[in-house]
Amino acid sequence: MIINVDSQENLNTLNNNIKNKDFILWFYADWCGHCKAMKDEWSKFEKTAGNEFNIANVRDDLKDGVEGGCGKNVSGFPKIVAASNGNEVAEHTGGRTLEDLLKFAKQ
Repeated sequence: MIINVDSQENLNTLNNNIKNKDFILWFYADWCGHCKAMKDEWSKFEKTAGNEFNIANVRDDLKDGVEGGCGKNVSGFPKIVAASNGNEVAEHTGGRTLEDLLKFAKQ
C-alpha cells in the first residue's frame, strides 16, 4: 500500500491504516532541496518495495496530524521513519539510495 498524504482525505486514510499496520514514512517538503534531490530514489523505492511494505509520503503541512504523533518529531526534511501501530520504532539515518532505503525497510 502506498499513500500520498497531500490532502486531509489521504491523511485520514493513513490514520485509519497506521493504527494496526507497519509503515515506512517519508516526511517531505516541496520547498526542500534535499527532498527534491531524493525524490527519484524514493520513487524507485516505492516501485520496488510498494508491494512488500506499506509506504506513506507525508507532506510537511500534514505531518502533525499523523496518528500516534510520529510526525510531531519531525524538525527537518526529509525524515524517514519506520512506524508500527502508529508509533515510531526507527529513524533512517543512512544514505538515500534505493539500496540504502531497502536495507532500512528490511531491518
